[in-house]
Amino acid sequence: MRVGVTNFALLVASCISGVAFAQSSPTAVVYVYAEDGGSAPVAAGLADAMTKRAGASGRWRATTDKSVADLLDRSPEELARSANAVANARANYADGLEHNTRLRLELAQETLQRARAGYLDAALPTYSELRDVHLYLGVILFNQGHPDVATQHFRQAAFLSPSLALNRDVFSPSIVAAFELAKRGVSSGPKGSVRVEVDAPNATMWLDGVPKGGPRLLADIPEGDHYLEVRAPGAAPQLLSITVNAGSETPIPVPMRKAGQSLRQVWASGKGENGGVAIARILKADRFVLGAVRTTVAGMLPYTARAAAFESDSGRRFADAETGLSAANDTRVPRFIDALFGTPQVAVAGRAAVVSARSRFMQRDSTMALFETGFAYQNKVYDQKSRYVASNSWGEFPRDARDQDFDTYFETRSTIHLRYGLRDRITAVVAIPFYTKELHYEYDSDDNTTIEGGEADVKRKDSGIGDVLIGADVRIPRLEKGPLSLVYASGRVEMPTGSSSEACGFIRRYCSLVIGSGQWDVYLGLGGFIARDDFRFGFETGYNARLPDRVAYYNPDDRVRRRQHLDPGDEQRLHLDGTYHVGRWIAPELFLDVLRRDPTKKFENPITHRPGTAPEMYLAELGVAVRAEFTEGSHGGVVVQHPVWGKSTMTFFPLDVTGPRAYVYYGYRF
Repeated sequence: MRVGVTNFALLVASCISGVAFAQSSPTAVVYVYAEDGGSAPVAAGLADAMTKRAGASGRWRATTDKSVADLLDRSPEELARSANAVANARANYADGLEHNTRLRLELAQETLQRARAGYLDAALPTYSELRDVHLYLGVILFNQGHPDVATQHFRQAAFLSPSLALNRDVFSPSIVAAFELAKRGVSSGPKGSVRVEVDAPNATMWLDGVPKGGPRLLADIPEGDHYLEVRAPGAAPQLLSITVNAGSETPIPVPMRKAGQSLRQVWASGKGENGGVAIARILKADRFVLGAVRTTVAGMLPYTARAAAFESDSGRRFADAETGLSAANDTRVPRFIDALFGTPQVAVAGRAAVVSARSRFMQRDSTMALFETGFAYQNKVYDQKSRYVASNSWGEFPRDARDQDFDTYFETRSTIHLRYGLRDRITAVVAIPFYTKELHYEYDSDDNTTIEGGEADVKRKDSGIGDVLIGADVRIPRLEKGPLSLVYASGRVEMPTGSSSEACGFIRRYCSLVIGSGQWDVYLGLGGFIARDDFRFGFETGYNARLPDRVAYYNPDDRVRRRQHLDPGDEQRLHLDGTYHVGRWIAPELFLDVLRRDPTKKFENPITHRPGTAPEMYLAELGVAVRAEFTEGSHGGVVVQHPVWGKSTMTFFPLDVTGPRAYVYYGYRF
């Protein structure tokens, strides 16, 4: 009964300390390694600076942990699997202790056995936790009246921790005596040997947490159950429970499973998020900060440091940082550390900010390919009085302009987007669209001023590659102050690669549909976002210069079949969005796009057909999106938008589509 009461007190104390801990500073584990021998002193100094600065802020309890070195050699997938297994094992261990305090001894024994199986499945060197499982299994079995079986578990606890001594204020004298007797039997009892055979080169092994070198014959091992851990380059580690029989040699074949690239190989390229998060969970830390230092070529700063922070709670890569250094006490170090620990000076803080920054800026030499497909449908327009009217409203147009009328306009657009990290703060952008268009309208056969033949009911179709867009996004850290988490400048050039042929002269005489503008556009914009935890508010404002050119689709004189010079109006654009990240994967978003187009010079009014200058155009569209990150490297979403206000939106119809639009997309980073 003393054991049960004591364990209950310990459990209550742990709960109280757990509540106190939850209200105190979060924990962080820091590990910085040298990629070459010359950078080892700087790596050690940087790790020390990280723990000191994080602790000095009063917001973190930061420590280092040498066991990370072994974990880095495992693949991210293997680490994630092990983290799940060890989390289940720890939960079962806690449940087993609670059952023990309530004297549910059989249930406690079953739960602790599940904990043991979970630790084995995790294949992690969590020997101290395995020791505690065996210790309490021994206590429970002893109290159930099974001293022989209890001794076996006490022996396994002693194998894993030979210097362990039980606290006499916690455990009863009979338990202490039984444990001490089991310990003495380890050294004086019979022994056996095992021959370990591994089907992987350069394997190393540990017996009960003690390194034993390569696979070979291990002699003079106390009889009983032991733990054998085997590791090999490129293979998943194995943790086995083996039995050593007295006076005999037991062969132990260990088949090794091939593993993927190690976390050490992939984390710096932006991959391995699940592996970094798994280490944080394995080490029971709120944040795991992993860094590396290497020497650089002559003529530059002698060292380069890069690091990433991973959060166990959000399951995300919190932040990335990279800087050149002259020494571990370089003046660049504080800002480098702040970017990883989320102090008030940090530019990117919180899940929303990290995801948003990652979607726009790529790691150097990494690529994101995104495929988007969707459609637009239009049967209404905004007139010059900002009324949203049916597109076939005859009363909106003069008698001689009925060729402006249409019933429906349907467009599909499939676009390939490519983003490539030229540098950490510069990402190149390419977009290649493919269109299909279908326009339906009724033509008044009494008026034969436009289309030959006087069709009464006409459908026009066309398809092809549209205007290709190229450009770049450049991050501007100097402007990332106050609430601004990220600020960037965007530059785009839209090339006239789509077909702009028009056999019938005027842009909206509908003989064929226009796929490309035939003109160059140059866009410059400034954007950014404000992010706090799971919320983000984004913005971008820009100016699109539509460069004049001679185009085929504009010819106000039906009798002349030649290209005409057109000076379209420049555009001003504004984009606003608000996003909330629900859980780990889903992020609903609400956004608004506003466009103003200057009057087009020397272009007859397309609505009234009066000579002079076409009117300025306004269009505001409201949209909703549901975006999701399926894995660290893939994401997708659904987007729907609809016009909410406008004026004179028929200026460049059918080149423009101002109706409702919907599309889906999927992107992959590599």
